Amino acid sequence: VSPKDQGGDNALDSDGEPALASPAYGQTAVFTLGQIQVDRTWDLGVTAAKPAIDVEKYVTGGAATRDDADTPKGPFVPTGATVTWTYVVKNTGNTTLVGIQVTDDDPAVTVSCPQDTTLAPGESLECTATGVAISGQYVNVGTATGTPADDAETPLPGVGPVTDTDPAHYYGASPAIKIVKYTNDQDANEAPGPYVLKDGEVTWKYVVTNTGNTDLNNIKITDDKEGDISCPNAPQTLAPGASFECLKTGKAVEGQYANDGKVTGTPIDGSGSTIPGSGPVEAHDPSHYFGAHPTIKIVKKVNGDDADTAPGPYVPEKSEVTWTYEVTNTGNTKLVDVTVVDTPEGAVTCPAATLAPGESMTCTLTGVAKAGQYENVGKVTGKPVDNGDQPIPGAPEVTADNPAHYFGTAPGIKIVKKTNGDDANAAPGPQVTQGSKVTWTYEVTNTGNTRLTSVAVTDSIEGAISCPKNDLQPGESMTCTKNGTAVLGQYENKGTVEGAPSKADGTPIDGAKKVTADDLSHYLGQAPPLPFTPNGTAKPGQLALTGPPLPLPGIALAGVLLALLGAAGLVLSAARRRRRE
Repeated sequence: VSPKDQGGDNALDSDGEPALASPAYGQTAVFTLGQIQVDRTWDLGVTAAKPAIDVEKYVTGGAATRDDADTPKGPFVPTGATVTWTYVVKNTGNTTLVGIQVTDDDPAVTVSCPQDTTLAPGESLECTATGVAISGQYVNVGTATGTPADDAETPLPGVGPVTDTDPAHYYGASPAIKIVKYTNDQDANEAPGPYVLKDGEVTWKYVVTNTGNTDLNNIKITDDKEGDISCPNAPQTLAPGASFECLKTGKAVEGQYANDGKVTGTPIDGSGSTIPGSGPVEAHDPSHYFGAHPTIKIVKKVNGDDADTAPGPYVPEKSEVTWTYEVTNTGNTKLVDVTVVDTPEGAVTCPAATLAPGESMTCTLTGVAKAGQYENVGKVTGKPVDNGDQPIPGAPEVTADNPAHYFGTAPGIKIVKKTNGDDANAAPGPQVTQGSKVTWTYEVTNTGNTRLTSVAVTDSIEGAISCPKNDLQPGESMTCTKNGTAVLGQYENKGTVEGAPSKADGTPIDGAKKVTADDLSHYLGQAPPLPFTPNGTAKPGQLALTGPPLPLPGIALAGVLLALLGAAGLVLSAARRRRRE
């Protein structure tokens, strides 16, 4: 006895008519052997029970619809998106299958199947399950189980359940990108960032990394201040974990600067196609620098006067001079080691050595005024530092200077008084005939170093003296003249001059007292000689009589003699006084 069509020769064995179907399992049939059916092997046409089941598991998600993803990676599904699994169960055996069950090895996945779980040979049913995609490679396995049964759906004795499994895969896409922006090699996410001298070169570096789990293409870098960033080294596709960098240079502007780097990319699957539901990814990173413009200013004053140009304030010679040095940090960086030096006065003491931007201090130095025009120069220096008191790369010391002037006043005046050209400081002076003309000259000289205005000459006896001018420059002289009539006897008068010390423009010097000088002069007024007329009368052997006859009485003669004695006494007295002097 053999199964139907054993050997493939239906004509000679006991299958009967070839066109007749063999009875199914559990059926009976009668066959009549023909004369030519002499094969001793009887094919009774009985089909043995061969139960079998098949399950095919499909994934729907992302761009995939019912993807039989038996091998990784499977379809790319955005992380967090819904995944649908479809389990297609088919009775691939020759017996009815009852009590079909479909399960998933992931306990979080619940499979839902139709209520009728009986399948005749060749029939199919579908079950479904849903879940939320997780990041990365994912696999779960579906299992289908059924119990073989006869046509009455009664389980076949001695025949165990049949089962089949099928895996399914998807790739949970978590695309991400990162950009790190550096300014002069510093990842300066917060202000102030590196200090860069104004107009100095700034180099921005943009380091882009694929921090997700999918390839990225169409990568573009932009800067909110600098615009599109050209990047010849950028790959067409950036694999997960891969990086590249781009550079951009510019000139530093003054003050705090911030700009933002941005990168975008498109996630793609293994075939290079865009992943549905997963839009472009982007990232930002700020960067900062501080455009340093260190500067300093010094204002030097003399006795409170900002005397940048000569002559400056007029200061009496040998009086105290006070110089102040007003130092201001006019830049935008902190300055340390601030020092002030005066030329030629030397080092200047200051109250501080560190100045914040906009901060000021006043340094002071005192000295003694020297005569004449004086100039000295105050110079300040400072070192720029950043907010951590570190030197700013490439920043030199800042410096400034400011001159100051004063004029050390030493006013002076001199007068030389002469009588008839004779500098007769002491009596008796020149002898002048009573009643004759006397000429006094007053030679006035500005012996100081300032202009003198309101120059006036007076005489102790003669009063105000007229002069050709009332203004004298240093070293200048003038001669004033006064005429008078000589009186009898010893005469003395004194010439006095005064002048007001003034600036070069003729305005009085504040606080300056007038300068004065005086000089004595003398003359001796003599009586004129008596008139006479020679008559030439004389006897031989006698002197001739000259002059008028003297009909003077004795009293008159005595008066003339007394007058002569008085004049002699005055001369003697003047000589004694001169010796005492």
